[in-house]
Amino acid sequence: MAAFIREAIDDKVRGMAELNEQLTLPILGSVPQISAIGGREFNLALPFKNPSSTIELEAPDIFQWRPLREAMDLIYTNIQLMNAHQPHGSLMVTSALPGEGKSTLTIGLAISASRIDKRVLLIDADLRNPRLHDIFNLNNEHGLATLLEGGLGEDEMLSIPQWVYMRWDNDAAKDFSNKQPGLRRIRTPLSDLNIDVITAGPTNSDPAKLLTVDKLRQIINIYQDNYDLILIDSPPVLGLVDTISLGYSCDGVVMVARMDQVKRSEINRAIDTLNKLNVIGIIANGVSEQPITYNI
Repeated sequence: MAAFIREAIDDKVRGMAELNEQLTLPILGSVPQISAIGGREFNLALPFKNPSSTIELEAPDIFQWRPLREAMDLIYTNIQLMNAHQPHGSLMVTSALPGEGKSTLTIGLAISASRIDKRVLLIDADLRNPRLHDIFNLNNEHGLATLLEGGLGEDEMLSIPQWVYMRWDNDAAKDFSNKQPGLRRIRTPLSDLNIDVITAGPTNSDPAKLLTVDKLRQIINIYQDNYDLILIDSPPVLGLVDTISLGYSCDGVVMVARMDQVKRSEINRAIDTLNKLNVIGIIANGVSEQPITYNI
């Protein structure tokens, strides 16, 4: 009886088995917990400003952690296999609630696609709480909001994306985490990745008015000829209309669900809200089971 009452009060999804029981949608893959990695940094050179300039990204260097990198590669492969004959040219990544890791995993998908030589455009469409410009330390003076407001020619629109050149740097990360200033940072990149980013742009008082299906489709159509994959980091689903317009503008929708945070009822409400969209599957984030890796 006590267990039944506890479950009725707290219906958070606790693991992959519960999520699988809950859903009719495919689970595209799981992402291990990353909280234990700690704060590390990786280098980004920004050729769109200066071919030799670099910045240090103040964020966890999570994508050099092999279990996470391999998990994201597997998820991206599963997404490709969902529609192998006609690959998704544009995908929206969302979640039921804020704080489930959708922005982080959108970046992870962009990296996985770029590592196999896909031309990737990453768009921050969370106009209420934009994050990508902070994560990548990019200029946010112009962005998606600028495009949605109109008045730009196609050539001007094509100049909006900012080229983020990622150089993976294990030695530098160790230097930073060990807090040993003065050590020579030897760059030994795991992979050099080229990803274009459109930041959210200037804050607007009424994002729902800007994010109309027609405008979004027009923008995506203009960029689609230049990229193999457009990934859109959207606002969360519950309580906002923005995500519906974004989802209608894309070829497919991917949901992120964080274990031990999102409730079953919230996942169901989010899926019901998106029921007319092409939701291709869910990524389980923060899975506590030990990831399996193969050592070569």
